[in-house]
Amino acid sequence: MHGYPRSNHQASLLNSAGLEPDRVLMLDIPHTTGSERLSGRAVDAVTGQRYHNLHDPPPTSQNPTSSEGSRSDDIRSNPRIVQAPDDRECEVGGRLACYAAHRDELIFFYGNTLQRIDADQDVHTVFEEVEARVVNPIPRRLIN
Repeated sequence: MHGYPRSNHQASLLNSAGLEPDRVLMLDIPHTTGSERLSGRAVDAVTGQRYHNLHDPPPTSQNPTSSEGSRSDDIRSNPRIVQAPDDRECEVGGRLACYAAHRDELIFFYGNTLQRIDADQDVHTVFEEVEARVVNPIPRRLIN
């Protein structure tokens, strides 16, 4: 699941439904970095290609299919490029505020199940860290 649970109450509801995760990944990221990464996301409505204003800007509207053409750091320069409503800056701020408000209670709730990842690194490094923790098996715990 992505972005859920966001609070201790939601985590309790998951457990009550019998959905107890064997691992929970928490991306530790400063508010400004999280806001920049989330609010810069966009997608080409025709091809489904994903872009980011700063890290992988979309092609300009003059040649939207060219990978060699000019790039724009403004998603509004190409009418095919759209942004999810949840990725608008005003929405992102609310989501990050919710994360900050409930972060410590979720760390406590999940205890040893929770795996924290320093997400204030290069996006490719963060991806590799997440991938490694999802793909690799969880070590068996000794039962005494």
